[in-house]
Amino acid sequence: MRRNEAIVWVVGLLMIAVSGCANITPHENFKSNLECSVGRNMDEPFLTKNDTLVSTRQLSNGDIEYRYQHFYGKKHPCIHIYEVNPETRIIQKVGFEGNENTCYITP
Repeated sequence: MRRNEAIVWVVGLLMIAVSGCANITPHENFKSNLECSVGRNMDEPFLTKNDTLVSTRQLSNGDIEYRYQHFYGKKHPCIHIYEVNPETRIIQKVGFEGNENTCYITP
């Protein structure tokens, strides 16, 4: 009987964990995905393959800011912002300009 109770608990906990992931909004999913870029090399092709470079500028701390435009099926773009160490090409920070209607990834 104890083994069956343990199985019920494990299955219940797994169901709770999986249902928690399903509740993420498309905008939260976008932000989480963008934040995963920190620490990666800016030259990895998957980061910006569907984006258009809008501008670059050198920041006061020596890093370079790259702004890429991406359309997520809407008329208004989402701007992805990457702060990159110019020597290592590693992304230090990320940001975006847009909102839940222009910056989203459907989970």
